Amino acid sequence: MRSTLLSGFHRRVLTLFSLLLLTATASAVQAQDTTQALANGALTIGLELFPSNGGGSFMRSYAMLGTRRQSLPLIVAPAATVHVPLGGSMRLTLHSSYMSSTILDHYVLYDTSGGMLRQSPGISDELSITAVPILAGIDLVSAPAQFGSHIGIEAGLSIANVDWTTTSQGNSGFDFFRPIINTSGISIAPAFRLVAGVTYDFDKARAAQTVIRGLYLEASYLTIPVSRDFFATLRRQGRGFTPPDEDDATLDLGGPSLTFGLVINLAGR
Repeated sequence: MRSTLLSGFHRRVLTLFSLLLLTATASAVQAQDTTQALANGALTIGLELFPSNGGGSFMRSYAMLGTRRQSLPLIVAPAATVHVPLGGSMRLTLHSSYMSSTILDHYVLYDTSGGMLRQSPGISDELSITAVPILAGIDLVSAPAQFGSHIGIEAGLSIANVDWTTTSQGNSGFDFFRPIINTSGISIAPAFRLVAGVTYDFDKARAAQTVIRGLYLEASYLTIPVSRDFFATLRRQGRGFTPPDEDDATLDLGGPSLTFGLVINLAGR
């Protein structure tokens, strides 16, 4: 059975990234005043759009139950990132968002054994998942200008809550049963994000250092592999259908995204 906590591989990757991040941050802090760095920092707030997200072994096995669904619907997630200059062309980032998605699938199954066509009850699957990733990373930024650009890499953890229930309505023409609660609970998953973006500073904000500095647009790729025993209850209690081969599976949240919003001065006035 797969644990809902981090695997050994993910722990090693996160540990290595954390050490590199701490080393880079410590070196940069020695070269400048920390208070001044925070004062020169910025906060970006916006909406992150994931047009087609969700994948991994869970979605492949879930589709084989009869839903034929291959991914989760569009996710629109509020997102915020704190940017702290580290000197030169580097800055420290702390990013988080709130991701929520629900799918509701209705379908029936058919049995043709014995030369007869028999139908299962109407099946309704409801899968709700909420994730809050928290990531830290490093950006490389262009020289200060009204139009700026940046690229970066981030890593961290995500708290994910998953609830998957099934209801059946009507009579079945064969021996059929699906448990009501398939899986429910919180998982801790690693999170990784690659990002590239552009910013536009308002002329007035650049001159007067007002609260709202400008606008930003980012393209990124986020992966959150949520691993748990999604199919354990279904395989143990279900009848009248072909279950997945294994209890555990991974639901990969995220994918490519587009984020847009406002740039706010941390020390604006």
